[in-house]
Amino acid sequence: MGQTVAHERSVEERYRALCMLMLVFRYGYYARAKIIISEAQYNAFDQLLRDFEKVFPGIQYPKSPTQTVGSDNWRDYPRSVICSWHEHEETGWLAHWAMDIDELIDSSRAFLKGESSR
Repeated sequence: MGQTVAHERSVEERYRALCMLMLVFRYGYYARAKIIISEAQYNAFDQLLRDFEKVFPGIQYPKSPTQTVGSDNWRDYPRSVICSWHEHEETGWLAHWAMDIDELIDSSRAFLKGESSR
């Protein structure tokens, strides 16, 4: 039973981290007018989140990027997203994330594929 709870937490943590990252990219694009990832990467990321929600229907939450639209008003984003953007913009980590986005998408797809075959 302990493994099941740990596994569910792992799935939810991964999903929430992906949502957070997607919201950071969205905030940058709409509220800060900065393009961090390509449109193709954004669309692949969006599809990845939708796939997670399809495989794990109970995981979706109201602030999911799949349930909201982009906004240029910073007030429409969770404080954690805004803080993350500014912290990582200053340190240069946004560019690092952008370079690794394809790898992140691929590894998350592999994780999801393994989960859906369980």
